[in-house]
Amino acid sequence: MSKAWMPLYTGDLERKTRDLKPIGFGIYVRLILWAWDHNGTIPLNADQLCNITGCEPRLWWRYGAPIVARFFDAVDASTAQQKRVVTELRRSAEISNKRKAAALQKHSKWKANAEQMDTQSQSQSSKTVTVTDSQSARAREGSNGPRGARSGAAQIGERIGNYVWDGDKWAERELPFGTPP
Repeated sequence: MSKAWMPLYTGDLERKTRDLKPIGFGIYVRLILWAWDHNGTIPLNADQLCNITGCEPRLWWRYGAPIVARFFDAVDASTAQQKRVVTELRRSAEISNKRKAAALQKHSKWKANAEQMDTQSQSQSSKTVTVTDSQSARAREGSNGPRGARSGAAQIGERIGNYVWDGDKWAERELPFGTPP
């Protein structure tokens, strides 16, 4: 699952963080971003949290520690998680899984249709249609059947599209897919 984007509900964020000072808000947003990239969890080590938030240790203890205590729930002694981030990650995974399943289903239908078309074309490849009326095969005087206005006689076995010259008439043949003309 790609986590290149993150849903951000600005109204909820504003309501929950209205009382924070700008430095506290910045710390909170950085922690949420970290949690999004790390399955909804943050470490509970003060040095790591200072590095994550870009805060000096003295500012961390004044602003950061209360934010972690208020907005994050301890999972164990070394990690904490933010409920909303975990909820959004689950929702994102569900959407991704549904889209993947739909794509796989579409691909399998396409593949089945392609195999059916290939089977049909192979069964029709032996079908030969012969043009018997020499007048209908000629487009105009001096032409040589499907060649249209091109001058010169066709060589035996020469192919133009689905037509093959057998020496005295053009025969239409359906060739299997992938057969060179």
